[in-house]
Amino acid sequence: MSARLELGEETEVMRIIRFLFVSFCVLSLIYGVASANARSEGEIPELVTSDSKLMYSMNTHMSILADPDRQWSLDDVQSQVLQERFRPATGQSSFGFGSPVYWVKMQIRNGSSKPNWEIGLQNPLLDKAELFAPVSVEPLNRNYPAFALNLPSGQLTTIYMRLETSGSMIVPLSLTEPSATYDAIHLEFLLYGLYYGMIVIIIVYMYTLYRSIRNSAYLYYIFYIASYSASQFIWNGLARQFMGPDLLMADSRGIYWFNGPSSAYDFFFLLSLWFGFMAIRKMLEPDKYAPLAGRVCRLMLVLCPISVLCALMVYSGGIPYYLSWFKSAGILIVPSVIIACAVKGNRLAWYVSGSILPLFIIGGPSNLLSFGLVPDNVFTHFGMQFGSAAEFLTMAVLLYEQISKMRKTQDEAKQQLMNALTDWNEALNKTVAEQTENLRRTNGELVIVEAARTMLLQNISHDVRNPLNFVQGGILALKYKLAAEPGQQERLLNKVYGKVLDVNRFIDDLFELSRSQGAQIPYVLELVMFQDWIEDLFQEVAADIEYAGRRCKVAISSNGADADVQIDPHLMKRVILNLVQNACAYTPAGGTITLHASLGIRSVAVRIGDDGPGIGPERLPHIFRRNYKEAESQGSGLGLAIAKEIVEGHGGEIGVQSLPGQGSQFYFTLPVVDTT
Repeated sequence: MSARLELGEETEVMRIIRFLFVSFCVLSLIYGVASANARSEGEIPELVTSDSKLMYSMNTHMSILADPDRQWSLDDVQSQVLQERFRPATGQSSFGFGSPVYWVKMQIRNGSSKPNWEIGLQNPLLDKAELFAPVSVEPLNRNYPAFALNLPSGQLTTIYMRLETSGSMIVPLSLTEPSATYDAIHLEFLLYGLYYGMIVIIIVYMYTLYRSIRNSAYLYYIFYIASYSASQFIWNGLARQFMGPDLLMADSRGIYWFNGPSSAYDFFFLLSLWFGFMAIRKMLEPDKYAPLAGRVCRLMLVLCPISVLCALMVYSGGIPYYLSWFKSAGILIVPSVIIACAVKGNRLAWYVSGSILPLFIIGGPSNLLSFGLVPDNVFTHFGMQFGSAAEFLTMAVLLYEQISKMRKTQDEAKQQLMNALTDWNEALNKTVAEQTENLRRTNGELVIVEAARTMLLQNISHDVRNPLNFVQGGILALKYKLAAEPGQQERLLNKVYGKVLDVNRFIDDLFELSRSQGAQIPYVLELVMFQDWIEDLFQEVAADIEYAGRRCKVAISSNGADADVQIDPHLMKRVILNLVQNACAYTPAGGTITLHASLGIRSVAVRIGDDGPGIGPERLPHIFRRNYKEAESQGSGLGLAIAKEIVEGHGGEIGVQSLPGQGSQFYFTLPVVDTT
């Protein structure tokens, strides 16, 4: 499957290359046909000037002679033998790589009233241009080889030129009146200023983009523009004019720089081609989208530096010819790689192909000028410059659009990220706040639970002490035989056994406390017939009171029927025992403690009174508070608080009535359960 895909991809890429090659040839044919009418065989007519025309093309009025061995002098070419070997140029201005030296012969008859004329050769890449004439000749400082002539009016003047180059022989000769030359130079340099000013702006702009996104493709593209502009700087002759005609030549001592303007031009052009392929490979990723195009691109990245070194070091023999073919191949391969990537789905390649096509269409025929396949004119001579200007401008606009879209996408992504981070931050803050609140609540609950556990332990320790005291007293009574009668001993043992059961119940409560999450022992509620239950409890408590050395009075009043209450009998017994213990503590020996219960329709009430010293009114609001006790009291201050908590836990109420010196009456009520 992969082999079939790769074969299909190769076929598609080859179709693209063939299409571009055919288009290239068609354009060349069009330019060739356009210039064919200007070529004809026969004698070269002399050029006759007039006052009505200030500029003439010399290519239709000159004959040429190739000097491949560079051996002839002016006297040699003026000989009859070599004169016969001159052939008409017939309008042709490009002669390719046929010979490194050409001799040019022209005949001019000045039919105007102006004696001063200039002969210009619009090819700054020539290594040497010499002019021989029987009139005064003066070389001019132009961006191309130019000479000032003084042509006598009405006379025929024969002029010879010797042209030498290591590159392609392109000879666009013109005869111009100086005033027309100045106008043309003014316009030409204005266009050069616009072109190179635009190049500088684009380079600065691209460098700004590179600094912004740090993509090396933009840096390669900057080097591509700079190298290509340097080649055009040489092609336009500006390097010759501003830096001297010998700058690009090896000096007399053999110190190497360039072999000539042609080698310098090819060096920078091939260097730009190298950087162009690096930019394409980095920007379009052909290895990913079109592997065959990627392999071709990698091959060019190997061949380009080799060709650059050839242009710099071995620019002689047939090397310029092969380098020109390599440049032509590179010009074809660049759009082929770009279009192949575009066909394979690279969206950026579509935009880049739109920018490279102007260079291919407009600048392509200029490369054929080196082979002499097209005539030299404004379009072919400056086609690469026009095409590159269109490419750079289009590419700058496209890259600006791409960067704008990318920045817009980045801004949207950044905004989405900021929104997401904001949402996450809010959610995190909310979660932290909730967790903090949960921890605070849990901590508060733990504090409450711990306080309740402590409270319950205090309650149990308080309640365990009373029955243990009774058990201790009962055991002492049996030990010292204070209860001598069998009936008394049995009753005493039963009471001791009951107190032991109470202690056992307290221990069970403590065990439940250790296992429970809360700190409250759950109530075990039972439906109890209150009168029967309270009578039994009063009998037990009365015995405890008498055993403690106090007298006890018991009274139970009812409306003739028993009452049902839902209570925890064990806890309610603790309430009554705590109240009785409190009464015993404040009743002197021999004093009387009253136990009274009353049954009502909606509630039952229990009242425990004593004839102790009573409680002052300032202390009454505090006596049910935990750990509150009188200064002279030996108790823990928990009994009344425990009683209050249990009664209120059953839905009842507890209170006290007392006056100093008249004793105290503690009471509590419990709701009656309606069972009807």
